[in-house]
Amino acid sequence: MQYRRLGRTGLMVSAIGYGTCQLRMVPVERAVETLVTGFDLGVNIVHTAPDYAGAHDIVAEAIRQSRRDVCVCSNGWGTIEFFEHLFEETRRQFGKPGHSGTKQLEMFGIASVEDREILKENVWGNGGMIEFLMSKKREGKLLNTFCTSHGSPAYIQRLIESNAFDAVMFAYNPLGYHMLSGNPPDDRDRESVAGNSKLFEIAAAYDVGVMLMEVLGGGLLCNGVAFPARTAPLPSIRESSPLPRAGEILRHILSTQPKTACLLPGTASVEEARENAMAGYADTHDGQAASQRIEAAAAHLLSTVCCRCGACEPLCSQHLPISWMLERHHRQRRGSSLRDSAARGVLRSPSGGRSGDL
Repeated sequence: MQYRRLGRTGLMVSAIGYGTCQLRMVPVERAVETLVTGFDLGVNIVHTAPDYAGAHDIVAEAIRQSRRDVCVCSNGWGTIEFFEHLFEETRRQFGKPGHSGTKQLEMFGIASVEDREILKENVWGNGGMIEFLMSKKREGKLLNTFCTSHGSPAYIQRLIESNAFDAVMFAYNPLGYHMLSGNPPDDRDRESVAGNSKLFEIAAAYDVGVMLMEVLGGGLLCNGVAFPARTAPLPSIRESSPLPRAGEILRHILSTQPKTACLLPGTASVEEARENAMAGYADTHDGQAASQRIEAAAAHLLSTVCCRCGACEPLCSQHLPISWMLERHHRQRRGSSLRDSAARGVLRSPSGGRSGDL
């Protein structure tokens, strides 16, 4: 496994980590086995969150069973009182003994900073989240801060340059968007950072670690094995050329963005855990043929699947928010699918593709 320095945190993290959002969609035993498999292959970083419905407990149990040293990146939101509650609960579960015997977290941060601002939560002000995190660092209860963001490249640049975070996590994949992207308000640019190397250079200049999520486009870019296909998605591209493998996409991103510390693909089966982890073993990509498959898959999806960019909305005579209607339709279908599958005892992928990193 390649290990890369996570910016000024000084942590050496595996080039491939795991996102854990979809672990709640599989039986607990299988979820734990998935993570243990990856930890045994050298994965030493995971991203999780309190709203991932039990993922914290799954991660904790997998660490206990594997007896590996794993960096757990969790985050919070809400009022400062709730934010502190989430921090302390995470520290109780994942804190490691510090020099003074106090349990300390290696990483804790703010979830989707731009959403916190939109909801008028106190991020930057007196007594806000940033101030809270800095105080916990001074107390020795927290070693490093990070944030996640689905903001535009310019917004993410401002987060890096704020010097409030030791690492940042943002979405990056060959599509430039993922299944839950939405058309932003008029005063905000779109999330897409695909092909943009400027952010990586700026992060390196500030010594801020870069962690990438949504690297498989929310499961759109490749076939998966974690869940049975709900439908037969995008048949035309499957007829014209095979989809790239997840490992090919991961190696492609690692090779084209070498200043990235780690990729955090969603992983929900032992097979995916192995394939994803093994992508971190070779400091190369799979050659021109793989690059062409990745480019072909992305081009096809960009021309056939709604990315909710909002470009169509000015054309609507009724001024309907088309992109948001499609996004809500997707969420409703996903919720109905999960409820129906849970009733049958089987959970299925909402996209029909690889479980990916929704």
